[in-house]
Amino acid sequence: MNSTIELLAPRYDIAWYPWAVQYFFMIAVSYASLWLAAPALVLGKKTWLPTARLALIACVSTTLVAPVALLADLHQPLRFWHFYAYANSHSWMSIGSVVLPLYLVSVLGLAWLAWRPALQAQRSTPGLSGMIATWLSLGSGITPRALVAVVGLAALGLSSGIMLYTGAELAIVKARPLWNTVWLPPMLATTGFIAASGLVLVLNRVSRLCSQTAIRQMLYVLLVTCALAGLIAISWFLDGVNAHVGSVAAALESVSHSDSWRNTALWEGLLA
Repeated sequence: MNSTIELLAPRYDIAWYPWAVQYFFMIAVSYASLWLAAPALVLGKKTWLPTARLALIACVSTTLVAPVALLADLHQPLRFWHFYAYANSHSWMSIGSVVLPLYLVSVLGLAWLAWRPALQAQRSTPGLSGMIATWLSLGSGITPRALVAVVGLAALGLSSGIMLYTGAELAIVKARPLWNTVWLPPMLATTGFIAASGLVLVLNRVSRLCSQTAIRQMLYVLLVTCALAGLIAISWFLDGVNAHVGSVAAALESVSHSDSWRNTALWEGLLA
């Protein structure tokens, strides 16, 4: 049994330590927000522009913060270079150490291209804001629309890799039977879209943009993804309800013999 105890956080009976949980949550919001911004940024759909403005803010914010939580989860952040010095193509974490930096760069590149026209418009503003806009815009040339689409497609492709690796590195953990199921990766991705849609709705309100179009679009996304999450949960249960071993059996046993799991199941049932 692992006797290591986190000094700055309590030991949890039913989950990983907070840093890992924060990473999985924020990276899911990151790639889901990117996909919510894609109709406007990649496909050029003007009706999605209000949503894209808010979704891109959410995407950049969570993309920058998520790797910090992941490094903190290593407990010795400076040992991250081990992933590159001792690469292992059979390890999902090792694969993720390559995909994640590329995804980060692609998101920042897409955000810069999308925001560059606005920065250029602020170049003549007096004071510090104008100086920063001049520096960040890197010239007054026109930003090619095709370049935005290409970088956006690259970011979407890498985000798919993030979805796969984050789901797979949890699903292969046999020590946690509840997670050891093929239904976990699609559930993580689906709930990521639920969280991202909710965040866009919050940003829409607090920014005072109050776009009715964004509200309508995000409520539609919420409706669809909540239905998908329900279908995934039902499919997971029906897939293993008659098995004596596996994820569903472990869940039923945990609820029967653990107060922590029983309280969690009750709370999640009420939320559902």
